[in-house]
Amino acid sequence: MLLAGADLTHLCSTLITHGPQRLAQIKAEMAVWIEEQGFDSIAELKGRVSQQHAADPAAFERANYLWVLDIYSSGPGVRR
Repeated sequence: MLLAGADLTHLCSTLITHGPQRLAQIKAEMAVWIEEQGFDSIAELKGRVSQQHAADPAAFERANYLWVLDIYSSGPGVRR
């Protein structure tokens, strides 16, 4: 969600299931992933896969539109 540009994400389900100690695990795993990907911070990765960062924003929009059409043409209950 952060890569798409979110300022925050919802963690309610995982906190209810695993308790607040899950936050430390999420933070540690994110730190490892950020380093592995070569980012220096969350701010640097935020929005990297958004339309604003696309080489061709119109093609990005069109691809997402076609993806949505494909989902609905697959029939009820079908998710990819």
